Amino acid sequence: MNSGLLAGLVKQIVYYMKYDHDMDKASMLVIENKLTFEEIMRSTVKLSLENLATLADKVISKK
Repeated sequence: MNSGLLAGLVKQIVYYMKYDHDMDKASMLVIENKLTFEEIMRSTVKLSLENLATLADKVISKK
């Protein structure tokens, strides 16, 4: 995936999680763009392990 596109998607995921408190939108971005958690973790330091675990739970529940 293009690094610019990835950065934009991860920025949007962080925004949904941290500021909108909307895990549904964040998880849908992950699913729709077939992002891996490795890609997300490499692209940001703004998400804690707890944030990533919560996101992973939401993604799993939607699949």
